[in-house]
Amino acid sequence: MSILGDNPELVAEDPKAGYRLLANRDKRYFLESRLDPGGELVTNELSDQDRDRWLRSGDAHLRQMHDKLRDEHKTGLRERAARWARAAELASQAAMPDAKQGIDTASGAVVSAQGIISPGMTKSEFMESPLFAGGDWTNKKDGWYHAVAAPLTIGELHFQASVMFRHERMNTAYLSIDDARYGSSWADYSEPKELAADQRHREWLVETIGVESGKFPWGRIDCAYDSKSGFSSIILSYSSR
Repeated sequence: MSILGDNPELVAEDPKAGYRLLANRDKRYFLESRLDPGGELVTNELSDQDRDRWLRSGDAHLRQMHDKLRDEHKTGLRERAARWARAAELASQAAMPDAKQGIDTASGAVVSAQGIISPGMTKSEFMESPLFAGGDWTNKKDGWYHAVAAPLTIGELHFQASVMFRHERMNTAYLSIDDARYGSSWADYSEPKELAADQRHREWLVETIGVESGKFPWGRIDCAYDSKSGFSSIILSYSSR
């Protein structure tokens, strides 16, 4: 059952702008926004702070919240289009027509149309490769560095990827399917969508390597959904070598 319950109360609406404010029986308030004409509706509960601002400022604050969500959604769509264009550019440069794409269970490498993320790569080697898109220290004192990979294409699927290094050694690689069905930005984020992405990760692993998790000579593969960060991913953990 929806958190709104049956027959929520309509408190305010602006059909032209594309939003309305609803309240459930517990007097919790929810802003329902249509992010683009004919697009899906997203529902977000008002925080106590937003509720108080709405009570003080009226519908102007609701419109401000709605416009912010729409702007975030548009930004998310532009960023996805840019990622996919970059993926196509890298794939054309990589020229890997004969490489079998996916996770190589023999080595732990991630083989994509854009190139290979190999657990044997050092941080320096990865940062010098075309697959490096940015990064930062998460704990410089202890040598932990989080590197963002360029957008990847594996088969027909788009992925976002990142790699964690401890000093020069690759420790962990993360893969997440990049698909609008699972959200385009925080504006249309929802836990059910992220759980659906987690399920798709598991299905893809079964389709491509036969299992959704397991141990291998180089380490292990797992799927995880982190409710605190609101993020799901495929995790490749590499053993110390």
